[in-house]
Amino acid sequence: MKKSFYGWWVTAAAFLTFGLSVGLPYYNISFFYDYFEKTYGWSKAQITFGFPLAAILTIWIGPIVIPRFSPRKLILVGTGLTCLAFLGFGNMGGSIYIYWGLWFLYTVGYILSGPIPHQIIVSQWFRKNRGKAMGVLYVGVGLIGFLGSFMVKPLTENLTPGQALMVMGGLLLLAWPLAIFVLRDKPAEKGQYPDGAATPPAEILVASHTYKALARRYSFWLLVAGSACSIGSIGAVNFHMKFVFQDQLDANAKNPARARALAAKGGLIDPAANQTVENLKQLGPHIAATGIRQPELARVSKNPEEFRALALSQGVPEAEHNGVLQALKELLDWLQKMLNSTWRAASMIILASSIGGRLLIGAFSDKFNKKWVMTISYFLSALTIPLLLMTVTPPATPWVFALLFGFAMGADYMLIPLMAAEQFGVNSLARCMAIILPVNTIAQTWFPYFVSLLRENFGSYVYAMGVVFVVALMSAVCIALLPRKEKEVEALHLQDAGGPRTQR
Repeated sequence: MKKSFYGWWVTAAAFLTFGLSVGLPYYNISFFYDYFEKTYGWSKAQITFGFPLAAILTIWIGPIVIPRFSPRKLILVGTGLTCLAFLGFGNMGGSIYIYWGLWFLYTVGYILSGPIPHQIIVSQWFRKNRGKAMGVLYVGVGLIGFLGSFMVKPLTENLTPGQALMVMGGLLLLAWPLAIFVLRDKPAEKGQYPDGAATPPAEILVASHTYKALARRYSFWLLVAGSACSIGSIGAVNFHMKFVFQDQLDANAKNPARARALAAKGGLIDPAANQTVENLKQLGPHIAATGIRQPELARVSKNPEEFRALALSQGVPEAEHNGVLQALKELLDWLQKMLNSTWRAASMIILASSIGGRLLIGAFSDKFNKKWVMTISYFLSALTIPLLLMTVTPPATPWVFALLFGFAMGADYMLIPLMAAEQFGVNSLARCMAIILPVNTIAQTWFPYFVSLLRENFGSYVYAMGVVFVVALMSAVCIALLPRKEKEVEALHLQDAGGPRTQR
Protein backbone atom coordinates (compact mmCIF):
# COMPACT_ATOMS: atom_id res chain seq x y z
CA MET A 1 0.00 0.00 0.00
CA LYS A 2 1.41 3.39 -1.02
CA LYS A 3 2.29 5.71 1.83
CA SER A 4 0.52 9.06 1.94
CA PHE A 5 2.83 11.90 0.96
CA TYR A 6 4.43 13.39 4.07
CA GLY A 7 5.54 16.63 2.39
CA TRP A 8 2.40 18.56 3.25
CA TRP A 9 2.81 17.67 6.93
CA VAL A 10 6.33 19.05 6.72
CA THR A 11 4.96 22.20 5.05
CA ALA A 12 2.34 22.63 7.79
CA ALA A 13 4.97 22.33 10.52
CA ALA A 14 7.35 24.67 8.67
CA PHE A 15 4.44 27.13 8.27
CA LEU A 16 4.40 27.45 12.06
CA THR A 17 8.12 27.26 12.81
CA PHE A 18 8.94 29.84 10.13
CA GLY A 19 6.21 32.14 11.41
CA LEU A 20 7.51 31.88 14.96
CA SER A 21 11.20 32.22 14.10
CA VAL A 22 10.82 35.14 11.64
CA GLY A 23 7.29 36.53 11.43
CA LEU A 24 6.79 37.19 15.14
CA PRO A 25 10.16 38.83 15.99
CA TYR A 26 11.20 40.48 12.72
CA TYR A 27 7.94 42.22 11.86
CA ASN A 28 7.24 43.43 15.40
CA ILE A 29 10.58 44.51 16.86
CA SER A 30 10.24 47.90 15.13
CA PHE A 31 7.09 48.55 17.19
CA PHE A 32 9.43 49.15 20.14
CA TYR A 33 11.82 51.55 18.37
CA ASP A 34 9.99 54.70 19.40
CA TYR A 35 9.86 53.40 22.99
CA PHE A 36 13.65 52.96 22.91
CA GLU A 37 13.94 56.50 21.55
CA LYS A 38 11.70 58.01 24.21
CA THR A 39 12.85 55.85 27.16
CA TYR A 40 16.62 55.80 26.65
CA GLY A 41 17.10 58.94 24.58
CA TRP A 42 18.81 57.05 21.77
CA SER A 43 18.76 58.50 18.26
CA LYS A 44 17.15 56.78 15.29
CA ALA A 45 20.61 56.01 13.93
CA GLN A 46 21.67 54.36 17.20
CA ILE A 47 18.49 52.31 17.37
CA THR A 48 18.76 51.04 13.80
CA PHE A 49 22.55 50.48 14.02
CA GLY A 50 22.33 47.28 16.10
CA PHE A 51 21.03 45.06 13.31
CA PRO A 52 23.53 46.18 10.60
CA LEU A 53 26.45 45.94 13.02
CA ALA A 54 25.41 42.39 13.91
CA ALA A 55 24.90 41.51 10.24
CA ILE A 56 28.51 42.46 9.42
CA LEU A 57 29.83 40.40 12.33
CA THR A 58 27.77 37.33 11.44
CA ILE A 59 28.13 37.32 7.63
CA TRP A 60 30.43 34.28 7.79
CA ILE A 61 27.85 32.05 9.47
CA GLY A 62 25.68 31.37 6.42
CA PRO A 63 28.34 30.08 3.97
CA ILE A 64 30.28 28.10 6.61
CA VAL A 65 27.62 26.68 8.92
CA ILE A 66 24.40 26.20 6.98
CA PRO A 67 25.53 23.73 4.27
CA ARG A 68 27.15 21.51 6.96
CA PHE A 69 24.24 20.88 9.32
CA SER A 70 20.69 19.58 9.31
CA PRO A 71 18.21 22.41 8.61
CA ARG A 72 15.91 20.97 11.29
CA LYS A 73 18.64 21.21 13.94
CA LEU A 74 19.53 24.72 12.84
CA ILE A 75 15.91 25.76 13.46
CA LEU A 76 16.12 24.43 17.03
CA VAL A 77 19.32 26.31 17.81
CA GLY A 78 18.27 29.51 16.03
CA THR A 79 14.89 29.89 17.74
CA GLY A 80 16.60 29.36 21.10
CA LEU A 81 19.07 32.16 20.39
CA THR A 82 16.32 34.52 19.20
CA CYS A 83 14.36 33.79 22.38
CA LEU A 84 17.41 34.72 24.48
CA ALA A 85 17.85 37.94 22.49
CA PHE A 86 14.27 39.05 23.18
CA LEU A 87 14.58 38.19 26.86
CA GLY A 88 17.66 40.42 26.83
CA PHE A 89 15.87 43.27 25.03
CA GLY A 90 13.29 43.19 27.82
CA ASN A 91 15.94 43.52 30.55
CA MET A 92 18.76 45.50 28.95
CA GLY A 93 18.45 48.86 30.69
CA GLY A 94 19.89 51.92 29.00
CA SER A 95 23.25 50.61 27.76
CA ILE A 96 23.48 51.01 23.99
CA TYR A 97 26.36 48.51 23.89
CA ILE A 98 24.28 45.77 25.51
CA TYR A 99 21.50 46.60 23.04
CA TRP A 100 23.88 46.21 20.09
CA GLY A 101 25.25 42.96 21.57
CA LEU A 102 21.74 41.51 21.79
CA TRP A 103 21.30 42.25 18.10
CA PHE A 104 24.29 39.99 17.44
CA LEU A 105 22.50 37.17 19.28
CA TYR A 106 19.26 37.87 17.40
CA THR A 107 20.99 37.91 14.00
CA VAL A 108 22.70 34.56 14.57
CA GLY A 109 19.31 33.14 15.53
CA TYR A 110 17.72 34.65 12.44
CA ILE A 111 20.33 33.18 10.10
CA LEU A 112 20.14 29.70 11.64
CA SER A 113 16.35 29.41 12.02
CA GLY A 114 15.06 31.83 9.40
CA PRO A 115 14.55 31.65 5.65
CA ILE A 116 17.42 29.37 4.58
CA PRO A 117 16.65 26.16 6.53
CA HIS A 118 12.93 26.44 5.81
CA GLN A 119 13.49 27.11 2.10
CA ILE A 120 15.85 24.14 1.84
CA ILE A 121 13.41 21.77 3.55
CA VAL A 122 10.44 22.77 1.39
CA SER A 123 12.50 22.76 -1.82
CA GLN A 124 13.70 19.24 -1.09
CA TRP A 125 10.15 17.97 -0.57
CA PHE A 126 8.62 19.55 -3.70
CA ARG A 127 9.45 20.03 -7.34
CA LYS A 128 6.28 20.44 -9.42
CA ASN A 129 4.41 22.14 -6.56
CA ARG A 130 7.38 24.02 -5.15
CA GLY A 131 5.83 27.45 -5.76
CA LYS A 132 2.58 26.53 -4.02
CA ALA A 133 4.40 24.92 -1.10
CA MET A 134 6.73 27.93 -0.75
CA GLY A 135 3.70 30.21 -0.84
CA VAL A 136 2.08 28.24 2.00
CA LEU A 137 5.36 28.35 3.95
CA TYR A 138 5.57 32.13 3.69
CA VAL A 139 1.92 32.54 4.67
CA GLY A 140 3.07 31.39 8.12
CA VAL A 141 5.39 34.39 8.34
CA GLY A 142 2.56 36.74 7.39
CA LEU A 143 -0.09 35.15 9.61
CA ILE A 144 2.00 34.86 12.78
CA GLY A 145 3.51 38.29 12.18
CA PHE A 146 -0.08 39.58 11.83
CA LEU A 147 -1.08 37.96 15.13
CA GLY A 148 2.03 39.45 16.75
CA SER A 149 1.08 42.92 15.52
CA PHE A 150 -2.39 42.45 16.97
CA MET A 151 -0.95 41.25 20.28
CA VAL A 152 1.95 43.66 20.81
CA LYS A 153 -0.11 46.83 21.39
CA PRO A 154 -2.30 45.52 24.26
CA LEU A 155 0.68 43.62 25.70
CA THR A 156 2.76 46.80 25.84
CA GLU A 157 -0.04 48.97 27.19
CA ASN A 158 -1.12 46.44 29.87
CA LEU A 159 2.33 45.29 30.91
CA THR A 160 5.50 47.24 30.07
CA PRO A 161 7.49 47.34 26.82
CA GLY A 162 10.17 45.17 28.45
CA GLN A 163 7.69 42.56 29.63
CA ALA A 164 6.03 42.49 26.21
CA LEU A 165 9.42 41.77 24.60
CA MET A 166 10.01 38.90 27.04
CA VAL A 167 6.59 37.37 26.30
CA MET A 168 7.35 37.48 22.58
CA GLY A 169 10.69 35.77 23.19
CA GLY A 170 9.07 32.97 25.17
CA LEU A 171 6.58 32.28 22.38
CA LEU A 172 9.41 31.37 20.00
CA LEU A 173 10.03 28.15 21.92
CA LEU A 174 6.72 26.81 20.60
CA ALA A 175 8.71 25.94 17.48
CA TRP A 176 10.77 23.29 19.28
CA PRO A 177 8.28 20.37 19.48
CA LEU A 178 7.37 20.87 15.81
CA ALA A 179 11.01 20.87 14.71
CA ILE A 180 11.77 17.77 16.79
CA PHE A 181 8.76 15.58 16.05
CA VAL A 182 7.30 16.70 12.69
CA LEU A 183 9.90 18.36 10.44
CA ARG A 184 12.15 16.18 8.28
CA ASP A 185 14.97 17.48 6.09
CA LYS A 186 14.40 15.31 3.00
CA PRO A 187 11.84 12.89 1.56
CA ALA A 188 14.43 10.12 1.79
CA GLU A 189 14.04 10.16 5.58
CA LYS A 190 10.48 8.90 5.04
CA GLY A 191 11.36 6.66 2.11
CA GLN A 192 9.73 9.02 -0.36
CA TYR A 193 10.55 11.29 -3.30
CA PRO A 194 9.57 14.93 -3.99
CA ASP A 195 5.84 15.49 -4.60
CA GLY A 196 5.20 11.88 -3.58
CA ALA A 197 6.41 10.62 -6.96
CA ALA A 198 7.21 6.95 -7.51
CA THR A 199 10.66 7.74 -8.91
CA PRO A 200 13.20 10.47 -8.16
CA PRO A 201 13.24 13.49 -10.51
CA ALA A 202 16.48 14.05 -12.41
CA GLU A 203 16.89 17.32 -10.52
CA ILE A 204 17.81 15.60 -7.26
CA LEU A 205 20.50 13.50 -8.96
CA VAL A 206 22.44 16.56 -10.18
CA ALA A 207 25.55 17.46 -8.22
CA SER A 208 25.57 20.75 -6.35
CA HIS A 209 27.46 23.70 -7.80
CA THR A 210 30.55 24.72 -5.87
CA TYR A 211 30.85 28.28 -4.56
CA LYS A 212 33.49 28.90 -7.24
CA ALA A 213 31.16 27.73 -10.01
CA LEU A 214 28.33 29.93 -8.77
CA ALA A 215 30.64 32.95 -8.62
CA ARG A 216 31.45 32.55 -12.34
CA ARG A 217 27.82 32.90 -13.42
CA TYR A 218 26.59 36.42 -14.12
CA SER A 219 23.00 35.34 -13.47
CA PHE A 220 23.97 34.55 -9.87
CA TRP A 221 25.26 38.08 -9.28
CA LEU A 222 22.19 39.62 -10.91
CA LEU A 223 20.02 37.62 -8.50
CA VAL A 224 22.21 38.68 -5.56
CA ALA A 225 22.04 42.36 -6.55
CA GLY A 226 18.33 42.36 -7.38
CA SER A 227 17.29 40.56 -4.22
CA ALA A 228 19.55 42.75 -2.05
CA CYS A 229 18.05 45.96 -3.47
CA SER A 230 14.52 44.65 -2.96
CA ILE A 231 15.09 43.32 0.56
CA GLY A 232 16.96 46.49 1.52
CA SER A 233 14.14 48.77 0.38
CA ILE A 234 11.48 46.64 2.08
CA GLY A 235 13.57 46.54 5.25
CA ALA A 236 13.85 50.33 5.21
CA VAL A 237 10.07 50.68 5.02
CA ASN A 238 9.45 48.08 7.73
CA PHE A 239 12.01 49.49 10.16
CA HIS A 240 11.13 53.16 9.63
CA MET A 241 7.37 52.90 9.16
CA LYS A 242 6.52 53.78 12.76
CA PHE A 243 9.01 56.65 12.74
CA VAL A 244 7.42 57.94 9.51
CA PHE A 245 3.99 57.67 11.12
CA GLN A 246 5.33 59.54 14.17
CA ASP A 247 6.55 62.44 12.01
CA GLN A 248 3.26 62.53 10.13
CA LEU A 249 1.20 62.38 13.34
CA ASP A 250 3.23 65.21 14.84
CA ALA A 251 2.57 67.28 11.70
CA ASN A 252 -1.13 66.38 11.74
CA ALA A 253 -1.56 67.10 15.44
CA LYS A 254 0.20 70.51 15.04
CA ASN A 255 -0.65 71.75 18.55
CA PRO A 256 -2.25 70.50 21.80
CA ALA A 257 -5.74 71.62 20.74
CA ARG A 258 -5.53 69.70 17.47
CA ALA A 259 -4.09 66.68 19.33
CA ARG A 260 -7.00 66.75 21.76
CA ALA A 261 -9.48 66.87 18.88
CA LEU A 262 -7.87 63.81 17.29
CA ALA A 263 -7.78 61.99 20.65
CA ALA A 264 -11.44 62.80 21.28
CA LYS A 265 -12.38 61.56 17.80
CA GLY A 266 -10.60 58.31 18.58
CA GLY A 267 -12.45 57.92 21.89
CA LEU A 268 -9.34 58.39 24.02
CA ILE A 269 -10.68 61.27 26.12
CA ASP A 270 -13.82 63.19 27.03
CA PRO A 271 -13.04 66.65 25.58
CA ALA A 272 -15.63 68.38 27.76
CA ALA A 273 -14.02 67.25 31.01
CA ASN A 274 -10.37 67.35 29.96
CA GLN A 275 -8.26 70.37 30.95
CA THR A 276 -4.98 69.34 29.33
CA VAL A 277 -4.94 72.04 26.65
CA GLU A 278 -5.78 74.75 29.19
CA ASN A 279 -2.96 73.57 31.46
CA LEU A 280 -0.49 73.56 28.58
CA LYS A 281 -1.21 77.12 27.46
CA GLN A 282 1.88 78.37 29.24
CA LEU A 283 4.03 76.14 27.03
CA GLY A 284 2.11 77.35 24.01
CA PRO A 285 4.83 79.68 22.63
CA HIS A 286 7.44 76.90 22.81
CA ILE A 287 5.20 74.31 21.11
CA ALA A 288 4.09 76.85 18.52
CA ALA A 289 7.74 77.59 17.69
CA THR A 290 8.93 73.98 17.50
CA GLY A 291 5.73 72.10 16.66
CA ILE A 292 4.82 68.87 18.40
CA ARG A 293 7.83 66.58 18.39
CA GLN A 294 7.18 63.52 20.49
CA PRO A 295 10.80 62.41 21.12
CA GLU A 296 11.89 65.86 22.32
CA LEU A 297 8.80 66.39 24.48
CA ALA A 298 9.17 62.88 25.93
CA ARG A 299 12.78 63.60 26.85
CA VAL A 300 11.78 66.85 28.55
CA SER A 301 8.95 65.17 30.47
CA LYS A 302 11.35 62.53 31.87
CA ASN A 303 14.15 64.93 32.84
CA PRO A 304 13.16 67.15 35.83
CA GLU A 305 15.97 69.63 35.29
CA GLU A 306 15.28 69.98 31.59
CA PHE A 307 11.55 70.43 32.22
CA ARG A 308 12.21 73.02 34.94
CA ALA A 309 14.46 75.00 32.61
CA LEU A 310 11.82 74.94 29.86
CA ALA A 311 9.00 75.88 32.23
CA LEU A 312 10.95 78.81 33.68
CA SER A 313 11.90 80.01 30.20
CA GLN A 314 8.17 80.13 29.37
CA GLY A 315 7.34 82.02 32.55
CA VAL A 316 5.57 79.15 34.34
CA PRO A 317 5.49 79.77 38.12
CA GLU A 318 7.15 77.06 40.25
CA ALA A 319 3.83 76.27 41.92
CA GLU A 320 2.30 75.30 38.58
CA HIS A 321 5.13 73.09 37.33
CA ASN A 322 3.55 69.82 38.45
CA GLY A 323 0.24 70.59 36.76
CA VAL A 324 1.91 71.56 33.49
CA LEU A 325 4.14 68.47 33.60
CA GLN A 326 1.14 66.20 34.13
CA ALA A 327 -0.67 67.85 31.23
CA LEU A 328 2.38 67.32 29.01
CA LYS A 329 2.46 63.63 29.95
CA GLU A 330 -1.25 63.30 29.11
CA LEU A 331 -0.64 64.87 25.70
CA LEU A 332 2.19 62.42 25.02
CA ASP A 333 0.02 59.52 26.17
CA TRP A 334 -2.69 60.44 23.62
CA LEU A 335 -0.14 60.71 20.85
CA GLN A 336 1.50 57.40 21.78
CA LYS A 337 -1.82 55.56 21.73
CA MET A 338 -2.75 57.07 18.36
CA LEU A 339 0.68 56.18 16.98
CA ASN A 340 0.44 52.61 18.28
CA SER A 341 -3.02 52.21 16.75
CA THR A 342 -1.87 53.48 13.35
CA TRP A 343 1.17 51.22 13.32
CA ARG A 344 -0.83 48.18 14.43
CA ALA A 345 -3.50 48.72 11.79
CA ALA A 346 -0.90 49.23 9.05
CA SER A 347 1.18 46.25 10.13
CA MET A 348 -1.82 43.94 10.35
CA ILE A 349 -3.09 45.02 6.90
CA ILE A 350 0.41 44.61 5.41
CA LEU A 351 0.84 41.13 6.84
CA ALA A 352 -2.70 40.04 5.95
CA SER A 353 -2.23 41.32 2.40
CA SER A 354 1.15 39.56 2.21
CA ILE A 355 -0.65 36.25 2.69
CA GLY A 356 -2.62 36.85 -0.51
CA GLY A 357 0.56 37.90 -2.30
CA ARG A 358 2.39 34.76 -1.28
CA LEU A 359 -0.38 32.38 -2.27
CA LEU A 360 -1.17 34.07 -5.58
CA ILE A 361 2.42 34.67 -6.66
CA GLY A 362 3.37 31.16 -5.52
CA ALA A 363 0.69 29.72 -7.81
CA PHE A 364 1.72 32.04 -10.67
CA SER A 365 5.36 30.97 -10.34
CA ASP A 366 4.35 27.35 -10.99
CA LYS A 367 2.46 28.35 -14.17
CA PHE A 368 4.35 31.30 -15.65
CA ASN A 369 7.90 32.40 -16.26
CA LYS A 370 9.38 33.02 -12.80
CA LYS A 371 11.61 35.80 -14.08
CA TRP A 372 8.70 37.98 -15.21
CA VAL A 373 6.58 37.13 -12.18
CA MET A 374 9.47 38.29 -10.00
CA THR A 375 10.15 41.42 -12.09
CA ILE A 376 6.52 42.58 -11.93
CA SER A 377 6.42 41.91 -8.20
CA TYR A 378 9.56 44.00 -7.63
CA PHE A 379 8.21 46.89 -9.70
CA LEU A 380 4.99 46.83 -7.67
CA SER A 381 6.99 46.90 -4.44
CA ALA A 382 8.87 50.00 -5.65
CA LEU A 383 5.71 51.82 -6.72
CA THR A 384 4.15 51.47 -3.27
CA ILE A 385 6.93 53.37 -1.48
CA PRO A 386 5.82 56.89 -2.50
CA LEU A 387 2.37 56.05 -1.12
CA LEU A 388 3.85 55.91 2.39
CA LEU A 389 4.52 59.65 2.27
CA MET A 390 1.67 60.72 -0.02
CA THR A 391 -1.38 58.95 1.41
CA VAL A 392 -0.76 58.43 5.16
CA THR A 393 -2.18 60.94 7.67
CA PRO A 394 -2.21 59.35 11.16
CA PRO A 395 -4.27 58.52 13.08
CA ALA A 396 -6.22 57.51 9.93
CA THR A 397 -5.62 53.93 8.76
CA PRO A 398 -3.31 53.82 5.67
CA TRP A 399 -5.33 51.29 3.69
CA VAL A 400 -4.04 51.90 0.16
CA PHE A 401 -0.35 51.86 1.07
CA ALA A 402 -0.65 48.90 3.43
CA LEU A 403 -2.65 46.69 1.07
CA LEU A 404 -0.37 47.20 -1.94
CA PHE A 405 2.90 47.15 -0.03
CA GLY A 406 1.90 44.02 1.85
CA PHE A 407 0.96 42.16 -1.33
CA ALA A 408 4.26 43.02 -2.99
CA MET A 409 6.33 42.35 0.12
CA GLY A 410 4.82 38.90 0.55
CA ALA A 411 5.81 37.89 -2.94
CA ASP A 412 9.32 39.39 -2.87
CA TYR A 413 10.86 37.27 -0.12
CA MET A 414 9.35 34.03 -1.38
CA LEU A 415 10.49 34.41 -4.99
CA ILE A 416 14.21 34.53 -4.20
CA PRO A 417 14.67 30.81 -3.34
CA LEU A 418 12.32 29.83 -6.17
CA MET A 419 14.43 31.73 -8.67
CA ALA A 420 17.66 30.34 -7.18
CA ALA A 421 16.37 26.77 -7.49
CA GLU A 422 15.18 27.52 -11.03
CA GLN A 423 18.50 28.93 -12.16
CA PHE A 424 20.97 26.71 -10.33
CA GLY A 425 19.14 23.55 -9.20
CA VAL A 426 17.66 22.49 -5.89
CA ASN A 427 20.86 20.80 -4.74
CA SER A 428 22.70 24.12 -5.07
CA LEU A 429 20.04 25.97 -3.09
CA ALA A 430 21.84 25.67 0.26
CA ARG A 431 25.02 27.20 -1.17
CA CYS A 432 23.13 29.84 -3.16
CA MET A 433 21.10 31.00 -0.19
CA ALA A 434 24.09 30.75 2.15
CA ILE A 435 25.55 33.62 0.08
CA ILE A 436 22.36 35.43 -0.88
CA LEU A 437 20.86 35.59 2.61
CA PRO A 438 23.90 37.18 4.32
CA VAL A 439 24.20 39.72 1.48
CA ASN A 440 20.46 40.41 1.73
CA THR A 441 20.76 40.72 5.50
CA ILE A 442 23.51 43.31 5.06
CA ALA A 443 21.21 45.25 2.70
CA GLN A 444 18.21 44.69 4.94
CA THR A 445 20.05 46.15 7.94
CA TRP A 446 22.57 48.68 6.67
CA PHE A 447 20.20 50.34 4.24
CA PRO A 448 17.69 51.24 7.00
CA TYR A 449 20.64 52.64 8.98
CA PHE A 450 21.63 54.75 5.96
CA VAL A 451 18.01 55.94 5.77
CA SER A 452 18.27 56.97 9.45
CA LEU A 453 21.29 59.11 8.61
CA LEU A 454 19.43 60.72 5.69
CA ARG A 455 16.47 61.46 7.97
CA GLU A 456 18.72 63.07 10.57
CA ASN A 457 20.61 65.09 7.95
CA PHE A 458 17.56 66.42 6.05
CA GLY A 459 15.11 66.55 8.98
CA SER A 460 12.36 64.65 7.13
CA TYR A 461 11.74 61.38 5.34
CA VAL A 462 11.05 62.90 1.91
CA TYR A 463 14.59 62.57 0.55
CA ALA A 464 15.29 59.36 2.46
CA MET A 465 12.28 57.57 1.01
CA GLY A 466 13.13 58.93 -2.44
CA VAL A 467 16.41 57.03 -2.22
CA VAL A 468 14.52 53.93 -1.07
CA PHE A 469 12.28 54.23 -4.13
CA VAL A 470 15.24 54.39 -6.54
CA VAL A 471 16.90 51.35 -4.95
CA ALA A 472 13.64 49.40 -5.19
CA LEU A 473 13.41 50.19 -8.91
CA MET A 474 16.97 48.92 -9.37
CA SER A 475 15.91 45.56 -7.94
CA ALA A 476 13.30 45.10 -10.68
CA VAL A 477 15.80 46.06 -13.39
CA CYS A 478 18.32 43.45 -12.16
CA ILE A 479 15.73 40.67 -12.25
CA ALA A 480 14.52 41.75 -15.70
CA LEU A 481 18.08 41.26 -16.97
CA LEU A 482 18.24 37.63 -15.79
CA PRO A 483 18.39 35.02 -18.55
CA ARG A 484 15.33 32.86 -18.82
CA LYS A 485 17.49 29.79 -18.39
CA GLU A 486 21.23 30.33 -18.60
CA LYS A 487 23.12 27.73 -20.59
CA GLU A 488 25.33 25.56 -18.47
CA VAL A 489 28.91 26.78 -18.42
CA GLU A 490 30.23 23.52 -17.07
CA ALA A 491 29.23 19.89 -17.19
CA LEU A 492 26.82 18.78 -14.49
CA HIS A 493 27.70 15.32 -13.31
CA LEU A 494 24.93 12.92 -12.44
CA GLN A 495 25.45 10.82 -9.37
CA ASP A 496 24.71 7.15 -9.15
CA ALA A 497 20.99 6.68 -9.69
CA GLY A 498 20.71 4.26 -6.79
CA GLY A 499 18.57 6.53 -4.62
CA PRO A 500 17.79 10.09 -3.74
CA ARG A 501 21.20 10.91 -2.27
CA THR A 502 22.57 14.34 -3.09
CA GLN A 503 25.92 15.97 -2.77
CA ARG A 504 25.98 18.96 -0.45
